[in-house]
Amino acid sequence: MMVLDKLSPALSSFPNQRNMAASLEEDDDILKNDYYALLNVGKDATIEEINNAFRHLSKIYHPDKHVDPIKKRKAEEVFNNLRKAHDVLRDKYKRTVYDMYGEKGLETGDMEIIARTKTPQEIIAEYERIQKEKEERRLQQRTNPRGTISVGINASELFDVDYDDEDLDYQPSRSVEISSMTIAQTVECPLTLKDTVVLGGNLDTRNGIGQGMFTVMWRRLVSDKGWAEGTISVGINASELFDVDYDDEDLDYQPSRSVEISSMTIAQTVECPLTLKDTVVLGGNLDTRNGIGQGMFTVMWRRLVSDKGWAELDFHFGSAVSLGITGFRQLTQRCYVRCGARADLTQFGYRPSATFMLAYQFDRNIQGRLTYNLARPSSIVTNIAYSSEVSNISSSCQLGVKLSYLSLSYTRTFVEQDTKVRGAIRIGTMGSMVECGIEKKVTDFSHIGGTLSVGIPQGVHLKLKMMRGQQTFFFPIYLSSDGLNPSAILYGAVVPVVAFFVMKKLIINPILKQQKLKELEKQKEEYAEKMAQKKSEAEKA
Repeated sequence: MMVLDKLSPALSSFPNQRNMAASLEEDDDILKNDYYALLNVGKDATIEEINNAFRHLSKIYHPDKHVDPIKKRKAEEVFNNLRKAHDVLRDKYKRTVYDMYGEKGLETGDMEIIARTKTPQEIIAEYERIQKEKEERRLQQRTNPRGTISVGINASELFDVDYDDEDLDYQPSRSVEISSMTIAQTVECPLTLKDTVVLGGNLDTRNGIGQGMFTVMWRRLVSDKGWAEGTISVGINASELFDVDYDDEDLDYQPSRSVEISSMTIAQTVECPLTLKDTVVLGGNLDTRNGIGQGMFTVMWRRLVSDKGWAELDFHFGSAVSLGITGFRQLTQRCYVRCGARADLTQFGYRPSATFMLAYQFDRNIQGRLTYNLARPSSIVTNIAYSSEVSNISSSCQLGVKLSYLSLSYTRTFVEQDTKVRGAIRIGTMGSMVECGIEKKVTDFSHIGGTLSVGIPQGVHLKLKMMRGQQTFFFPIYLSSDGLNPSAILYGAVVPVVAFFVMKKLIINPILKQQKLKELEKQKEEYAEKMAQKKSEAEKA
């Protein structure tokens, strides 16, 4: 921002404005950040003084008063800054935040959600609360914590066993057992603008056998054209700490309390852009489990053939050797094709394979795909999908040497109720399955859902899911090995629905009601304080 020489004779009538205009050229950065200096008023200036100062300066710096293009552009810049300063200082609410936090406090956009009826003290308290919440969200976005807990439950004994069978020579027990459990957690840690470390771990147990894994992944942005990534995974076996009875007198040796590394995986990937059209990716991994190790080195080259297609060649060698080529081509605006061929050489022999996929966008909502797989066993698959804001329909038909099936799924979204309902059916040579599910948004950060699957020979399965922020909880429940067991189907369909409405009425609704009451009580207290303050001001007046 620079002063405009000889802008208007009105400067002679306002010496303060003349001094202010001269200082615009000398202390440009200071004036940009100081609204009071920009308007040449004191911090205790009244609204009338601020309005008069803006009125006088706007007459001097209004762009329409200048003909010269350079001076006109400079005057427009000055005028915009004057108007911005005037809009803030004439508003007592914005002025309160500006006096406390400066221009940065106004740039956050939080003033829009602060009620206009609040006092300056309340505005400051509200602003600080919003800033604290933003800092917490910023920290969560930087670390991006994600977790999953899955608990597998086997309840088949409740439905598959005939407890009235007189031929049984024992009394079966009605028991429900936890057949598996998996816990996984991931935290992302940005070290610098170019370096990021991701820490993760998981514990998994199935049928009494457990294992764990700890993973460290490091990624560095080498330049604006390439990056490098390395991963180390370590599996830990601590069963000797718990499975061995160290007080057993029959043992003829002294067992040791030890923790062993049962597995380890090291992986490294580097992307190397050679030209604007050519990119090479180098990668490798080493893996060892229970004393048996293997490794693989990978080279992948991709070339952008044109703005409508690309080609890719990859080569893997190590414990197995593989060579593949893939190509993509946009035929028309609505149609594209992708094909590939691969040759694998393993200890079981030579295995060639090839795939061909043709996709066509019929209209805005309907897309179709035709995929031909020339591997062993070969197959051909046709997919047609319809997608809109409230509905999603997907159909698939596969004809193959080993497996053939026909499937259809439908998902309906009820926006006002925050609910999704899904149904699916699949009929094939290896069995049939019917599936129905529902997912509902309970609060702003919580979703719950359930899916019941009835199949032959898969049996009856109930899958419950709950999501809270970035944490996901799965509860797959195996109800029956008999796919047509009416008791298992009835309990799997009715019990979760009844449990949801009972939980909603007894737990969720009271909590939400309590939160609303607290908010209402807080609003009443704020209103009482305002009325008391206004009454006090009226009495003083």
